[in-house]
Amino acid sequence: MKTRLILLMMLMTLSSIVMGQSLYQKKIDKARAGDAGAQADVGYAYETGDGVAKDINQAVYWYRKSAENGNMYGQANLGYWYYQGQGVAKDDNQAFYWNKKAADQGLARAQTWIGYFYEKGIGIEKNYTEMFNWYIKAAAQGDGNGLRNVGICYDNGQGISKDPGKALYYYREALAKGGLSETNIEWTKNRIKTLTDSGYTAKIDEKLQQASKKICNQQKYDQNIAAAKQGDVEAMYQVAQSFCEAEETFEWMRKAAENGHEEALLVLIQIYRGAVKDYRQYANNEEFKRFMEIGYKYAQEGRFNVRLLTMLGLNYYTIKEIVDNKKALWLFRKAVEHPHPDHINWQAAAKGMIGHFYMNGTEVEQDDEQAFNWYKESVSYGIEDGLMGAIQWRLGTCYYNGEGTKLDNDQALYWFEKAVANGCKLADPWLEKSKKKKQELILAQTKQKTAPVEEKLPALPTKGAMTNVDENIPRNSVQDTRTYAVIIGNELYENEAEVPFAENDAKVFKDYVQQTLGVPENHIRFIANAGLNRIRGAVRWLKEAMEAQSGQGKIILYYAGHGIPDEANKDAYLLPVDGIGSDVESAYPLNRLYKELSTLPAERVTVFLDACFSGAKREGDMMASARGVAIKVKETAPQGKMIVFTAAQGDETAYPFKSQKHGMFTYYLLKKLQETQGNATLGELGDYLTTEVKRQSFVENNKVQTPTIVPSAGLQNTWRGLSLK
Repeated sequence: MKTRLILLMMLMTLSSIVMGQSLYQKKIDKARAGDAGAQADVGYAYETGDGVAKDINQAVYWYRKSAENGNMYGQANLGYWYYQGQGVAKDDNQAFYWNKKAADQGLARAQTWIGYFYEKGIGIEKNYTEMFNWYIKAAAQGDGNGLRNVGICYDNGQGISKDPGKALYYYREALAKGGLSETNIEWTKNRIKTLTDSGYTAKIDEKLQQASKKICNQQKYDQNIAAAKQGDVEAMYQVAQSFCEAEETFEWMRKAAENGHEEALLVLIQIYRGAVKDYRQYANNEEFKRFMEIGYKYAQEGRFNVRLLTMLGLNYYTIKEIVDNKKALWLFRKAVEHPHPDHINWQAAAKGMIGHFYMNGTEVEQDDEQAFNWYKESVSYGIEDGLMGAIQWRLGTCYYNGEGTKLDNDQALYWFEKAVANGCKLADPWLEKSKKKKQELILAQTKQKTAPVEEKLPALPTKGAMTNVDENIPRNSVQDTRTYAVIIGNELYENEAEVPFAENDAKVFKDYVQQTLGVPENHIRFIANAGLNRIRGAVRWLKEAMEAQSGQGKIILYYAGHGIPDEANKDAYLLPVDGIGSDVESAYPLNRLYKELSTLPAERVTVFLDACFSGAKREGDMMASARGVAIKVKETAPQGKMIVFTAAQGDETAYPFKSQKHGMFTYYLLKKLQETQGNATLGELGDYLTTEVKRQSFVENNKVQTPTIVPSAGLQNTWRGLSLK
């Protein structure tokens, strides 16, 4: 019985706590697929009206399915309704039969019922000795009613010698444990007062101590102990499940694991990790690492237990002390290659994790389409839990950003809603953005239907006017097949405040690169909300592209998002959406970016950074992880044939232009491209940005923001005459 609790806790650790859905919604698909635990839960949903209309007949139907599949909760609940005669004809024999099944598996409340049936002769002949034995088993597990009933046995001398002191002890324990009805609480309090007033003192019962230290499932113990002592591994595992106490369970579980039992190994690893609540005293990092290696060895030997493979993979992927992405990916692939009908939730998790590897470019070439396909396969199982919520969120981002599939906000909205319902907090801001996007689309369609038809073409924007740079994007009929662009907009951060309009900045800049500058779409790597590995993967992609161009290619790199300073050495970093502002190890060093770009065989590299590196947010206040003061970072000099346009200098802030829904720097960058149809020289662009951003920032924010343009030594004398085309 303890092992079932352990496995339940492990699944909660794996998938976090499911929120937002009714019990019926969360369990019905699994119940229909034959999951006995889910069938019991659906029965309870019908019994209580949790997400579905109350219906005792349906409750009994699902309890019966669960009971016949061996679930002790389904068995006990079915037995209860046979006793009550609701949803099924009253049948005391069936009530006893099904409760006995559950009691033999160690369910405390069923053990109390069996004691009661022996006491009253319900479905079985009266037998006070058996009555007491079952009550003491329930009491040993802390069941309040079992404790109270043992007290009554000692009080009345039924099934055991009369002993008021022991009765007093059990009554007090029953009140302490709880679970009694109001009537029984009042009765028990009165009985305690009567015994105390009569001069009795509580006496601890050695029978309870013996029971609590020993066996909850005597039948399972008796059936397996002989074989376990002879070295039978499965019997060892069964014996481990028969004990009430953690100490005995742990010892037998360890024996089974050391002798090669895969399920026992799965449990033991999580115990040593400290992930099982009632076994935290056994947490041991060195043993955890050792048994992880044993599990990996089993997998290499061809022992493909899907649950074990997936759990090993998750541990290697997420636990800092043992992170090994290569092992994790191999384990997830093996879990997918060796399906098991009873472990579809674990296989679904493994497929979703493979999707993460492709999305982030970890141990594989970054591939949005592969990531999307793996996410789709993962959610196709219909599993609803916390881990699946994270996968549903990532699938939603694929639809929202058009990563690996066509842009589809309706699909994005659907998956974000499911992810939020399954407790994925990362999906919350995405859901709001998707809802807003849908509302804006509906509004635009309504306006289009009602607006009068204009025969004349819209006028081109005039210089200096406050124009909408998202519209009237100039088109270039000539394609530039030598230029490749990486465009990143990091708006929604997992651990830091969002960067307003960063996503829109990147999306519209992409439109200008493609339409105005003539860069083919397959020459553009656009990433909304990039993690560290995706940024690394994008730089690798540029390297491959430039090698294919044999030194004749050009690069445009655009980034909008948080930048952070290293407070110790004043170096600057780009912050991925999965990074932490106070941890530069989770960020991408700017000097590394410049170095990697400078080594590429490119004719020219142009970098645009709508970010500041002082520790400030776009709104001007400090990031939560900053110390509260702006930091002036060291200037990072570009190398090779590179020119860098940065939104702000020193300890300034890169502000938003709220009325235009862009960063201030990006708005004027787009505006100049729009006005000149992309033909401005870099010198003209730099002068324009410096003048307009500085002026408008003071008007909007009463603070100065000064863009900087820094060419490498190799372009010092020529950069002003160059252009992006």
